[in-house]
Amino acid sequence: IRVLYMSNMINKKGYNELATAYIALPPVIQTRIKLDFAGRFELETQKTEFLEKIAGFPNMQYHGMVSNDAKRDLFFQAHAFCLPTSFFEGQPISILEAYAAGCVVVTTGQSGILDVFTDQLNGFQLRNGKADAILNTLEQLVQSVDRLQSVGLSNAATARKKYRTEIYNTELAKVLEQPLNI
Repeated sequence: IRVLYMSNMINKKGYNELATAYIALPPVIQTRIKLDFAGRFELETQKTEFLEKIAGFPNMQYHGMVSNDAKRDLFFQAHAFCLPTSFFEGQPISILEAYAAGCVVVTTGQSGILDVFTDQLNGFQLRNGKADAILNTLEQLVQSVDRLQSVGLSNAATARKKYRTEIYNTELAKVLEQPLNI
């Protein structure tokens, strides 16, 4: 199962907890998961520490800052997208991109995320962004591999139906055309 983390490499976004969870998995489960990280670190020292942490785990890879084709390819290669954030989020575009790519989403219930994410419908909601919760969910992904495809296909259909630029613009125009009732 390919799991993707793509966001800024900020501690509150949960990339470190995701790596810690993977490292704590039993080796037999580690072999069934490939974990890809992509994003920009704030400090070079944080990047160095992270690379040292994941060294020796061939199924974990940091791709650096990606865009365009490389970004698209990572999304379309992934089965699941993980954003275990404790950061105050709006509606992360990365979750919508994951839907469009047909990914199952694993995330926390931070503020705006719940406007576009429903637990068990779009994926798995973490009770928190801590490593133990992530570890349990990674194990759950491996155990429910047969369900991943149907959730991913449903997410892709939702993205086509609800999260296209044309649809957003049409809905926004409707709101702006409404008279104010003051």
